[in-house]
Amino acid sequence: MTLGELAVDGFFIVSGYLILQSFQNSKSVYDYIRKRVMRIYPGFVCCAVIVVGFSPLIGSNLAAWGARDYARGALDILFLNWPDIRGFPELKFHALNGAAWSIVYEFRCYLLVVFLAFAGIYRSKAGLLFVTLLLLVSHAIQWPTYIGPLAKMTGEPQLFIRMASLFCVGGAYYEFRDRVKLNASLAALAIVLLMPCLFVSGVAEPAFAILGGYLIFFFAFGIKSESLARINGRQDISYGTYLYAWPIAGFLIYFFRFSSPLMLLLATLPLSLLAGWISWLAFERWFVRTK
Repeated sequence: MTLGELAVDGFFIVSGYLILQSFQNSKSVYDYIRKRVMRIYPGFVCCAVIVVGFSPLIGSNLAAWGARDYARGALDILFLNWPDIRGFPELKFHALNGAAWSIVYEFRCYLLVVFLAFAGIYRSKAGLLFVTLLLLVSHAIQWPTYIGPLAKMTGEPQLFIRMASLFCVGGAYYEFRDRVKLNASLAALAIVLLMPCLFVSGVAEPAFAILGGYLIFFFAFGIKSESLARINGRQDISYGTYLYAWPIAGFLIYFFRFSSPLMLLLATLPLSLLAGWISWLAFERWFVRTK
């Protein structure tokens, strides 16, 4: 597994915990969906418009688009898919935003919560645990994937199973939060068990979901630090930082020919944090707080 995969997996685990909490604290399904739409769509649409708008600077074919292309791009954004436009012709990766693929799967996991609730899965903790284990096993087995014209709407099943299994692990940690003991001894044991598993294909990701998930929540709840708690406390810049990091890095590589990963990190990180802060203050905040 790459560090990028570990990071996205960790995000989906945390998201499963927080989103199930949000669902249970919502007044209705409509209230829950409204909050999720307000959080996801505005930042995504704004980022897509800005990045695609500037894409001719990095060799995209936006200038050749016609009315049908713009309509198709708008439909892609409606379904939280990044518009099918390429750039950075001289680089190895031509995607304008290679990190944006996860957003639509995140939203599908939001809808999965509603489906499981209607199916009565959340009425018993055993039901959620069964679904979570079923998804983890299905991901480890790697069922044949489907790639076709409906993938824009439904997504690739195996990829959805992967992300949903991680999401449900986080949800299970929330459901069993009163029974899961978070202490340093168990965290050390989780590290010892996890490290060799990360090098075994088919086992790495389920192991990270369960054992890595434990380490994430141990760090979140077991380590008390006012300094850490203040990070992202008032200004929720995390979503915007995630959305703009890839395009910013791509622009820096394309125009300034960065060859050192460390130098690229040092240049990209502050600019991405600034973009996330601007996105939150100028755009996202109003939609999150509006009724």
